[in-house]
Parts: sequence; structure tokens; C-alpha cells
Amino acid sequence: CLMSALQRTQSCPMDRRPMQAQNVVSNRFAASLIDALEVFCPQRDAGCSWTGRRDRLVTHESKCLALKFEALQTKMTQMEQKDGAMQAHIQALEDTTGKQHRALQQFEALKRKMTHMEENERAVQAKIQAL
Repeated sequence: CLMSALQRTQSCPMDRRPMQAQNVVSNRFAASLIDALEVFCPQRDAGCSWTGRRDRLVTHESKCLALKFEALQTKMTQMEQKDGAMQAHIQALEDTTGKQHRALQQFEALKRKMTHMEENERAVQAKIQAL
């Protein structure tokens, strides 16, 4: 985490004195002490009772059912949101399709009426010419 902090700002996160990543030296003894610390699973509040060495946490997290359950819940929430958006889009398309269908019916009715009027006009003209 020190290296990621130094990427953001070139100062020590503890005392804010100037610090550069190339000057950081790894302390294997300190790292081994930290790795040996007993830690809880981050999903403890979600019901996971695992405790173990810090250096085994990543392995546990790859198998943690509480973590997998949380990931599934997140995915399900995202899918439900997408489904809601898709349903709204489908409804809008259905509304548009319905309007287009009604407009087409009106057009066809006007076309029939116009054809009927043209036929009547030809009939009237034929009667006039017959006179």
C-alpha cells in the first residue's frame, strides 16, 4: 500500500516528509511478522467465521461463500436494474408500434375513402357525359 500511496503523492503517509518509491527498501522480517498476524475475513459481518494468517487471506477469499454471495447479490442487482431499463425500452417500443399501427389504419381508411370518392366522381362524370 505504500507504493500505491507514493504513486499519488511523493510523501510519507505517516509524517508527510518527502519520499520517493526508488528509496523504499523492503523489510522481510517486518513483512513476515505482518503476514503471521491473525486476521478475520472481511466478510465477517456477512456471516463468514474464517480467521487465519494474513498471508492466507487471499486464498480464503477465493473460496469464501459470503464473498461469493455478496458478488452474486451485486450482479443480481445490476441485472435487475438492466431488466427494468429494458422493460421501459420495450414498453416505449410497443407504444411507438401501437401509434404507428393506428396511423397506418387511419391511412388505409383514408385511402379507401379516397378511392370510393374517386369512383363516385367517375360515376358522376359518366352520368354527366351520358346526358
